Amino acid sequence: MRALAHAVLVRALPAVLARRFDARSAAGLDAELELRVIGPHGEAQPFTIRVQDGGCHVRPGPAGRPGVTLELSGRDLVALALRQAAWPQLLSARRLRMHGDPYLGLRFPPLFRLAA
Repeated sequence: MRALAHAVLVRALPAVLARRFDARSAAGLDAELELRVIGPHGEAQPFTIRVQDGGCHVRPGPAGRPGVTLELSGRDLVALALRQAAWPQLLSARRLRMHGDPYLGLRFPPLFRLAA
């Protein structure tokens, strides 16, 4: 993914995630996640995702105490959204790294209607 496309993705990500959020998948979930989107030069752009009371708030910046931290490239994030790649495929290929609670990490795809 080129620098300009990555910059557009990073800028739009909070609104896109909020729009894709599935409140039914968040039933009973009270959690903070950190999503790190890796850019074309290896730089990580962190986002805090707060899911609480059936709602979701996404903001740029690192999470204070994330239950799970997810790290993947912007290209792979787009591939997930377009269903050109699936969560297990990216995990097994080590193109998606997960630190923290694996069960919380596995809830991420359905929360945002991504290919699981």
